This record gives sequence, structure tokens and C-alpha cells, in this order.
Amino acid sequence: MSDRMDSLRFGVETLLSGENLDVVGMRGSGRTLFLNDLIDRLGDEGWKAVRIRGNASLASVNFGALMTAGILPGTAGPGKSQLATAIDSLLEYAGEDEFVFVVDNWDDLDESTWGVIEVVRQRTRHPVAVSRLLGRKVRQTPSGLHSASSTNALVATVDPLRFAEMTEMAEAQLGGSVDPTTLSRLYAKSGGLAGIATKMLASGALSGRLVQRNGVWIAVRSLWSPALNGVLEAYLEPLNAGERDAVQTIALAGVCDVETLRDVVDWSILESLEASALLKVYASGTRQLVTLYPPALVEYLRSDSQRIQKIRLTDVLLSKLGTQPLAPFAVASPDGHLSSEDGAIFTRLTHEQAQTRAQVTYAEWKREPSAETARHLIRAMHVVGSTPEEFVTIFETPLQESNNYSAEADYLCLRAEWMAYETKDVDGAIALLESAPERWGSYRRISEAFSVTLQSSLRRIPEDYASILEITHDLPSDVEIALLRSQMYVLISVGRFEAAQRAYDRVDALSRLRLGNAPNALYGIALLGQGRADSALAWARQGYEDSRNALDFEAVRTHASALVYCLEADGRFDDAEEILSAIFPAGRPPRLLESASAQFVLEVTSGLIAARSGEAAQAEASLSAVQEMGLPDGPMPNESVAILRAQVLIGEGKPDEAAEVLWASGQDLLDRGMIYAGVLLQLSSIRTSPNDERLEEAAQTAKLVEGEFVAALVDYLRFVSLGNGDNVEELADRLVRAGRSGLAILALDHAIRWDHEQQGGRRSAQLVDFRVQLIQSLPANHYEVAGYNPQVSGLTTRETEVAVLIAKGLTNRQIAERLVLSVRTVETHVRHILRKTNSATRDDVQYSIQVDR
Repeated sequence: MSDRMDSLRFGVETLLSGENLDVVGMRGSGRTLFLNDLIDRLGDEGWKAVRIRGNASLASVNFGALMTAGILPGTAGPGKSQLATAIDSLLEYAGEDEFVFVVDNWDDLDESTWGVIEVVRQRTRHPVAVSRLLGRKVRQTPSGLHSASSTNALVATVDPLRFAEMTEMAEAQLGGSVDPTTLSRLYAKSGGLAGIATKMLASGALSGRLVQRNGVWIAVRSLWSPALNGVLEAYLEPLNAGERDAVQTIALAGVCDVETLRDVVDWSILESLEASALLKVYASGTRQLVTLYPPALVEYLRSDSQRIQKIRLTDVLLSKLGTQPLAPFAVASPDGHLSSEDGAIFTRLTHEQAQTRAQVTYAEWKREPSAETARHLIRAMHVVGSTPEEFVTIFETPLQESNNYSAEADYLCLRAEWMAYETKDVDGAIALLESAPERWGSYRRISEAFSVTLQSSLRRIPEDYASILEITHDLPSDVEIALLRSQMYVLISVGRFEAAQRAYDRVDALSRLRLGNAPNALYGIALLGQGRADSALAWARQGYEDSRNALDFEAVRTHASALVYCLEADGRFDDAEEILSAIFPAGRPPRLLESASAQFVLEVTSGLIAARSGEAAQAEASLSAVQEMGLPDGPMPNESVAILRAQVLIGEGKPDEAAEVLWASGQDLLDRGMIYAGVLLQLSSIRTSPNDERLEEAAQTAKLVEGEFVAALVDYLRFVSLGNGDNVEELADRLVRAGRSGLAILALDHAIRWDHEQQGGRRSAQLVDFRVQLIQSLPANHYEVAGYNPQVSGLTTRETEVAVLIAKGLTNRQIAERLVLSVRTVETHVRHILRKTNSATRDDVQYSIQVDR
């Protein structure tokens, strides 16, 4: 459940209990929409509401808000003062027992209206819900009059929209699907603030910046335009001259840490801006980086026409910091992406850092177009999302000759990588790598090594890979590192995890940075393959967090692909979804194969989680996304469109067809030499539709794969095939250590049911106790155990939510309160869940769905 839904549930429960509620959020955060939802949910409970809206232009008019709400007539009643008439009129509205006063834009409410509401509230004891701006000084009345009494309201915060919520909002507003990159740009610029996002969409559609192509809305130009000046100016209106100078300075400076910025801006002003929520601080390692919020303020202030002010503030920056304000990069698009709960902050900072790097590398390349400068520029362009045409421009520019053969070989590999993925010309890419000149000497082996990686990813594992990648003692360090990179990739592909680990361990700590993102992430996959799940997860998480601290999105994406696979395999969907929610809003289309492969795994894993959670539409969207990437199934776990297609088929009630898709795709990978991924697909086929003959065939192939990760899965499937509960405790412990905790719980559930049905419950109590102890020993609070269960995959999103709460032991009334539904609606969902999961009782649902500690 999102933070906004949590706040909504809290708000409803607060008002139903008779307490007052303050709904607090930034300008444009959607406070009015939140109040609309609040009123609707209260209506479902039989409550009535009167809505009164503050208006800044009428703040000095007595009872202005009451009159505009139609509650107070224009003249007082016979023999009554206007005040008495106002009180009586509002009392008539509040005659019901279950009633709430709802005040929107409380900051702009006239004092007399608020006074009347307070009088009626005290007489009737009805609760009051008000919406007010975040960052305003706490006060008891709209204008700050001193009051001896207090409403003692509880606070519900309206947080910015999450990426998925903004996607729904944008598609509803435009009336159709929206291109993912466009959504990411929208999210990055708006910071998740609904008010800004809706204005950007409206402005974009009217100005032609947003157009509909083949039924999909896409931004053909920047979503920022001068038409939005008024929207952004409203955020700055309350600022004094010093604060206005400060935000302009921050916008000009780009990414600043607090210690640097304090030399230019007074502490008191920085504190004031932070209190008003216009300034956000993001921790990056030991630094505290500062950016403006919402992010669109930066573009607004940089495009502001007050040139004299900019010149003055630029002089201040140059004199005090020696900092040159950022200018647009001539090659790449200026739009930045990424997300998380504080996604806009991270987005802005990663964008600024990437833009700065792009500017520097472009200037270096223009000054000296060599292989050394070109390879750095290509990587920078990839990060900022340059177009294919811009890459072609760089590739077609003649380079100066040099004796830096390592840089020339690296540049050749980048060209081949781009060609293989972006143009899908794998043959041309391999031929390009084979064209490495003889003068490079031993450095030609860099291109030979990358050719092995390229073929292993997109074609098949070369049979002579061992001889091609053999390392001798006379090689330059750059060549040795290139060979070790490729060795790790191929060794993991064929299931030789210990050999892959030894290859990694040959590289000293300093040189590991030169290995790049993929080998460092693959090391976690090698640990997982060995069955060292705790070490694998710790390694992957550390890489992910270090990359975030470094504001290096490409590294974040690569390490996240390993991390979410570890979490998904273990059944820790909540943790995996948290990572995914921080990755997908990035939105930049990968132009290089390594990044595309990581994005492929993230999309597949996201789709699997969605399908197993009953979110069929999201699963279909992920399937479409991976199909559009045009990559074949690859040698790494979850690098397969087949596994996602099969899960969608399971959700459609076609498990046998899904099993055939998985088995055939697994066989194709095995034929291409990709033993690890091929075996995993075939074992997934057997989980989907048990088949003893195929199980034995897959088990024989699985012997070629080292480690407990695969071996424990084979033994689990044999355990289920035998249909008894023997030695289940030992198996469960093995599965947990191997990184398959969800399967461990599922194995125990199977044993408990078998013992109850076949042995009269002889060991049931013992097994249940062991199950409870096992779950309590696990690190996460929630584990998914539905797996490939076709009944569970057919649940809708809401049914899945209800089923999870059933598994927790909640009653229908408790579920209704938690999800803000009527009891009757919950009862309907429960009937559907029992039918779809083939469960006779609510207790049976727990064994079919998921487990919480």
C-alpha cells in the first residue's frame, strides 16, 4: 500500500473516531484530491460532509467562504445578525450524527468563517478536516490570531505521488497510454507533485510538446515551457528578497553540498527554505547535497529573464567558490530521470552530475577527438540519454591517431556494443571486433574477449572460450582485466560459480573499480549460485547503496538487477518492489548492451512480481517492455522473456501451456551452452506443471551446475514429487541458506498438509512449531510463497490484498477497516479468493498465498 493510501486510511479512521484532522502537503501535492477521496470514503461509511473552501481574494471578506459555499445567504435572517445567521445556517448542515466539516485551503480562509466553524464544532462535537500548506508557521487561526483554545488535530501528510500513481493520473488525464520515457521526464520535473504534473500535461498537449503516436502519448520536446511560469512562481511568491536570491543561486550553482553553499547563503536562509520545503538535502556518502524542490524550479529560475540578477549572482559564485554555473550540453537531452520516495531529489542530483560529466567529456572530445576522449564521451552520452543520431555523429568523426592501444580497443568494443544492441547488427559487431589492427599487439585480446561476451549474450557460448580467454603472465593489466571480465560472465553462464569467484579474486581491490559495474554485480550472482545467499545479498545491497551514494545511475541499475533477483528468488517481494520503484522512473532507454541486459532483468523481475500479485495489467506491460527491447533470452537468471510470458499464461489459467514455454526456452538456452539459465527455466517448468520424467532429465543436467542454489531447488521438487514429509526440516534449512526462503515455507506447508491427510496429524504440531520458529528467524517481515500457483496468480490486485490480510488472521471487519472498504465488499472478495485458490477455509488461504512474520 502506498504512503498516500496509508495517509488516507489514517485520515478516515481519525475522523470516524471523532478526532480532528489536518491534511498537510506542499502546494500542488494534491491536497484537494485527497479531500475528495476522504469524503468519498466517509460516504461509504454513511457519513455526510460539508465542504468549505478558502479563497485568498476573499480572506478579508467576513463569511466570504460560507457565502461562496452556498451555506450563508447574502442577507441576515429576520431579527438576526449576520453572525447568528451564519451559525444557524451551518448548524442546519451539521444536524446529522455522523458528520464532518471539510475545509480546503485553510490558509486562505477568512477568520469569520473559521470562527463560525469553531462555534458549531464545539456545539455539535463533529470533527473538522482542514487542508493546509506544508511549511507555513503552525497557528490556531488562518491569519495567526492568538487563541486560548486549540483544535488538537492529528496530521495526515499528503506525500508526492509515487511513479505508478503518477502514471495512472497521466493516463487518465490524457485518455490513453503514455510513453515510459515521457512519464519519467514528467516525474523527474514535477517531483511527484500532482498539481505541477497536470499543468505540464495540459500545457504539453496544447502546445504540441506532447503528441499521440500510434495511440501512445510521447513528448517530442521538453515538457518545460514558459506557459508554466505562473505555476512555478506561486512557489516563490512568499519568499523575501534574500530567500529569492538564495534559490536563484542554488539553481545557478547546480549540485552543491551544504558546506560549500554556506559560503554563499546564510544559514538562516537555508533553514527557512528547508522549513518551507523548497530545499531538500540528500546524503551522498559523507556529503550533504542540496537541491531545489520541486525540481522544475531549477529550469524555471535558469530560464528567468532577469539577466542582471543572474550576472550579479554569477559573480558571487565565481568570486566565492570559483564555480561556473551549468550550461546545457550540446549533444544530450537535458531531461533527467529517476525516482524513489525522495526520487525527485535523487533525480535532480544524478542529472546534474551526469550533465556536468557530459559537458566536460564533450569539451575534451571537441578539443581532441581521440579514442581516449571518445570512449569517455560515449559513456557520458549513454548516461544522459543521447539519441542514436548523436551516437552516430561521434562514431563517424575521424579520430586522431595515438599509441594508447588500450583506449582504442575499449572504444572499438563500445562501438560494437552499441551496434549489437541499438542496430541489432550482431554480425557487424563481431566483424568490427575482428578488425582490430595487428599493431595493437596483445591489446587485440581486449576485443577478442569482448567478442566472447557479445556472442555469449546474444548468440551462444563459444566452445573455445577457455583458450580465447586464457591469461598468461606477460599481459598488460588492462588486457588481463578485460579477459577476467569475460571469464566471469561465461563461467557464471555455464554454472561454474567457484571458478568465477576465483577470477574475480585475482583482481586486486584497486583494480576492481576498472572491472566496471557488471563484474562487480555478477560476483553477487556467483555467491548466490554457490548457495551463499546471505553473502550474495549483502554484496548486492552494498553495491546498490554505494552506487546510490555516488549518484551513479548506471551502476545503480546494474547492481539493482542482481539485488532484485536475490530478493525475488527468496520470496521477498516487498523489498524487491522498493528497489524497483526507485529504478524504473529513470526512463532513459539503454543504448549499450550491458545496461540493456540489466534493464531487461529488472523488467522481467518486476513483471513476475506483478503477475504473482494478481496485477495482470502491470505484468502485461512488463512483457511488452521486454519484447520491445528485442533481446533474445540471455545466460543470466531472469534474463528471459519466456519466464514472464509463462507467468502471464499462468495468470490466464493456462499452466500446461506455460510449462511448455518454459521447457522449450530452457532447452534452447541449453543448446546455446547457457547451462545455468537453461536449467533454471526447465525447473521452473516443472514447478508450473509437475512431470516426473522431465524432473529426472533436468536433475541430470543440473549436476553440471555447481552450488546449492540449483541443487536445493531440485531436491525441493523431488520432495514435492514424492508427496511425503520426510526430512522436511533439513530441506527447509537448506533452502533458506540457498536463498529460497519462500520455498522453505512452502515445503513445510506441504509436509503439514501431507501429515494431516496421510498420517492423521502425527507430526503436525512439531512441524507447525518448526515453521513458526523458521519464519521468526528470517530477516524480512513478509515472504511470498504462491510462486507458480496458477490459482493464486489469477487473483486481482484487490483480492491479493484481501488474501494477504486473511493469511495474517484478520477478520472481515478488520480487513474492511484496513483497506477502507465496506464489510460486504470484503465478503465478496473472500468468496472469490476461496474459489480461485481452491481453499475450503480461511486457514487454507494462508498456505496458498503468502506468509508474514
